[in-house]
Order: sequence, then structure tokens, then C-alpha cells
Amino acid sequence: MVAQVLKYQWGTTLAPFRKGARAAETIGLIFLILMSLFLGGNYFAYVWLAGQLGTDPRGSTTTVAGASLIVFWIILPVLFGAQPTYTDPWRYAVFPRRAKELMPAFVIVALLSWGGIVTLIASASHVLTWSGAGAVAMAAAVLGVLLGWTAAIIASGLLLAAMSAVLAKRRFREAMMVFVVLLCCGLGVGMQVVTRTDATTHTIPVNVGQIVGWTPLGWAWSLPWEAADGRWLAFVVKLVAGVAVVGVMVWAWQVLVARRLVAPVGDGGSVEKVKAASRIDRILPATPTGAITGRTLRYLKRDPRMISVILNTFLVPVLVGLPMLVNAGEEAHDPQTAVIMTAIPFATMLVATPLYCGSLISYDGTALWHHIEASVTGVEDRRGRAIAYLFVTMPVSLVLSVAITGWCGHWELLPVVITEALGALLLSTGIGSWMGVVNPMRIAENRKGSGFSSGSGSSAGAGCLGALIGMVSGFLVAIPMIVLVALVGMSGNAGWSILLACVAGLGWSFLVLHIGITMGGRRLDRSWNEVLTKITPAA
Repeated sequence: MVAQVLKYQWGTTLAPFRKGARAAETIGLIFLILMSLFLGGNYFAYVWLAGQLGTDPRGSTTTVAGASLIVFWIILPVLFGAQPTYTDPWRYAVFPRRAKELMPAFVIVALLSWGGIVTLIASASHVLTWSGAGAVAMAAAVLGVLLGWTAAIIASGLLLAAMSAVLAKRRFREAMMVFVVLLCCGLGVGMQVVTRTDATTHTIPVNVGQIVGWTPLGWAWSLPWEAADGRWLAFVVKLVAGVAVVGVMVWAWQVLVARRLVAPVGDGGSVEKVKAASRIDRILPATPTGAITGRTLRYLKRDPRMISVILNTFLVPVLVGLPMLVNAGEEAHDPQTAVIMTAIPFATMLVATPLYCGSLISYDGTALWHHIEASVTGVEDRRGRAIAYLFVTMPVSLVLSVAITGWCGHWELLPVVITEALGALLLSTGIGSWMGVVNPMRIAENRKGSGFSSGSGSSAGAGCLGALIGMVSGFLVAIPMIVLVALVGMSGNAGWSILLACVAGLGWSFLVLHIGITMGGRRLDRSWNEVLTKITPAA
């Protein structure tokens, strides 16, 4: 069973490299591989360099690094939360297999996935780091790496299975998706704030490492530290606790699999009262653009996958901005520094927001046929979705602008910060309006999760290519905005430079939005059938 599922896993993952695969999927998967190697290499180098420190600073740094690795694997299912086809119990419900027979295969294929292998190689840096502390510490590091690596991967698989099971119940979808995304966002921000480095030595404070080491996130990674210092009672306690947690997670995963085998997740539909017209319908004009805007707004409210898109739009700015502002201290109040620090969170929106905005058309699936049947033009489709997305995200951006400006204490920069926030959304929406047609993605079905993957390697590759296109395009169109913000800083926050940044920045952003909608609409007019085929969910 293990060999069959493992073969299925790698066959699905490497599908974009087969003859006949789309070039976009192949390029996207290559980008995904390179990105994972880049992240793993950076982690390896960071932990390896900690070997030059003393025992306590080394232990603190490696413990926190390992804990952050587990947090990463917990956050990952939220961002790309589709249940992989090779670990989806629904695929095995028709076979005479019980959960206890499937679990060894599910655990092994999760550990031996591409992400699991890269994580194991990156985690091997802990062994090299502790190799200079003696054979005992090195052996403890090997044990800790195996335990921590297993815990990270299994935690990710358990969360995916739990999310899939919860999403089967419509009444809990919205609440649970919001809760999980905010929880993971809080974990990411908390790890960055709590583990900030010392201002003079630039290492993780020892007391922080000790605290993290006594949490489930750090039990495995702190084992070599305890062995090097001869604290054998703590070593045994953490080892037993770590093994117990892994065992409990495997058991919980097996329980979820057992339930799914006898009761596969359905659509989770519910009965709702149909109203003649909603408030949205009365506000929006009775045009194709107005109808598409209203329908997209309703989807953004009701579909948990699209709710997660809105939350993820601001996930990167919050993860980057909040720890940066907290760790900056008094430097955040410096006029020149404030210009840079208020711009960075919104600049990071250009990394992922074009992908999120461009994916809106993919959530239609076969329903896109109604647009084709009604002879809706591509520009009307693009404009309607863009208006709905901006209608929801712009108020949140304004709140973030006021909060960041107030933290820095330079209210004269508020117009510039608002321009940066709105400009980032407008630029991203313009890029996404074009990119969603050029590189449409197949989205996971509602019952399977919230991510940008149907579980296949081809869809993951297309999603990664979309992210790459969005990042490159975002950087190019943001150059005028960067120049305007730099001019504000060089002029000492002069009034004329602030006015110029606001007028020219918003003007440029609206121009890019218009061009993106127009180009995307014209492309869609020529490729309706092709886009419909690409976004239709696989059986």
C-alpha cells in the first residue's frame, strides 16, 4: 500500500514534466522547486552559522529556528489548503481498506514528499551545528531532528485533514476559516516579535530560547541543548513529551481518516431563503458589470475559500509590518525611517495580492459558462470582479494606513501612506485582472479546502507561475511609486513632495488598473472557452 500511494504521489507531483503538459505548469513547478531550495538553503545557512556561538546562544538560536519551522508547516495548509489527492480518504472510500492500513502510507508519503525531503535536508544543519559540542550532543541532535521533522510534517497533514472535515459543515465554514487564518497569522507574528534578536549581539536571547524550548514547538529542537549542558531530566521529559505529541497527532489523523472513509465529505449544502433582491442589488447599477460585482461580493461573503483570499491579502503585510514596527523601537519615530517603514508593509502586498485577485475568476468553475451564454464582454467581467475586490479590501487598507502612521507618530505622512496602501491594491488588481486570464488556475473544490491547488502538481505549478508573474509585474509597475516615496524622504517630508506623491501615485495606480482591466478583458474575449476549460475542477 505504501509503495502504491508513494508512486501515485510522485506521479502526480511530477505531472508537469511529462510530455504534453502545459509550459506554464512546467515553469511554475520549476519555480516552486527553486523557491523551496532557496528557503531551505537560507534556513540551513542560518542554523549552521549558529555553530560558532557558545552553548547557550547556540541552543537558543537552534531551538527557535526549529520552532519556526513547525510554525511554517502549520501556516502552509492555510495558504495552500487543498487536500492532496494522494492523502484524501475520499479517494480510497470505495476500496476495502481501513484507516489503520492507510495511515502508514499517508504518513510516509507526507514525510517523503518534496517539501518533506527539503525540510529534512535543511534540518540536518542542526546536526552539523552541534557536531562541535561532542558525540552525545550530536546524537541528541540527530534524534531531535528526526522528531522535529516528523512533528512538523504530521502537524501539517493533520491540519489539512481537520480543515477538510470541518469545511464539510457549511455552518462552520466561515467561522473556522477565519479562526484558523487568524490563529496562524498570530503564530507567525508572535514568533517574530518574541524571538527578536539582541540589539548588540544579533542573536536570539537565551531566555527566549528556554521558553520556546519548553513548548511543544521546541521540545524536539532543544534536545541537543539539554544534552550538551547535562540536563538529563529535562532531556528525558522533552523526549517523552515530543514522542507522545507525535503519537497523538497520528492517532487524531487516523480518526479523521476513519470517519471520512465511511462518510466522505459532501457538498455540505444547506437551505437558504431566496430573496427577491438584496441591498447589494439595489445599490449597484443594472448592468453586466453591476451584476458581476454583486455576485462576486456575495461569493466573497459566503464562500470560505474566497474569505481566506481576502484574509491572505493582508496576511503578508501584517506578518512583515507588525514585527518590524515592534522591533524598531525609537527608530520608527525618526522622520526618514518612518517613510521607509510605512512603505514596506504595503510594498509586500505586491508579492502575493496579484495572485489572489487574479484567482477570482477561477472560483467560478463551470459557472463561468453563464457569462459566455449571456454574451458578457471580457472588460465587463474584469471590471466587475475588480470593483468587488477593491470594495472589500480598500477599507481594511485605510485602517492599516492609519494604524501604521499612528505607530510611527508622523501624521504628516498619512496622505502618503494612504496612497501607498490604495496604490498597492490598485496596482495588484490591475495585474491580477490581466494575469487571471493569461494564467488561469484550477481551484480546489469547496469541500476540499481553501488553497490554490486541486491537489495535483500541475495546478501547483500553474499557481507558482502565477505568483512569479505577479511578483515580477508588481515590481515593474511599482517603480514610479518607489521613486515618489523616495522623493518624499529625500525632501524631508516636504509638503510639495507629499502632494506630488499622492496625485501622481494614485493617478499612476488607476492607469495601471485601467490598462490591466482592458488588456485582460480583450484577452478574455478571445479565449473564453480556453479559460473555462482550464478552471473547470477535475473529477
